[in-house]
Amino acid sequence: MCTALVAPAAGVKACKMKQVHLFIMAFILSGCVEMAVKAGCFLDEPIEKIPEERTANFSFAIAYKYRDQRYDIADVGTCTYVGRSCDGRGLHNKWDFKLQSGSDKLRPKGITTDLSLYFPTGGCQSLMEGNLVPYNTGVSVDPYRGSASSWDPIGTQRKIDSLGIEVTSYQIVRLP
Repeated sequence: MCTALVAPAAGVKACKMKQVHLFIMAFILSGCVEMAVKAGCFLDEPIEKIPEERTANFSFAIAYKYRDQRYDIADVGTCTYVGRSCDGRGLHNKWDFKLQSGSDKLRPKGITTDLSLYFPTGGCQSLMEGNLVPYNTGVSVDPYRGSASSWDPIGTQRKIDSLGIEVTSYQIVRLP
């Protein structure tokens, strides 16, 4: 907070000028950080080589049990290379993933909950490298949608566990 030892009107004006200068300095510094990250991307070696294969299709088949009833999900996902991206990781490949069903993610059916549940696919970079087993073959929750958006990871995990969803099979096959 600004305090002025001079006339009140002059003090208010000086205080506002300080605030404007601080805002301008913060804006300039944030731009410098952004430029440093971008420059680092082009000065350093890329994390990944540009892929020779630019698109591929993958078949997903998931079977799970919920309340003693079996459910099956089958869909085909397409990974498409869209170019390079630069962020805190450095220069890396950027991929687009789309399901033929039109859904945004592999979502379980028959479960009533306020959580935005889905089955992870492993990501295009991993799939294109031949890693056809996702790091997590259980059910996950989208942290930016539904009740999980209020940051409570332990409570959210307890909600998922209380649903009693049991994944009985998870298969990913690369299509020719």
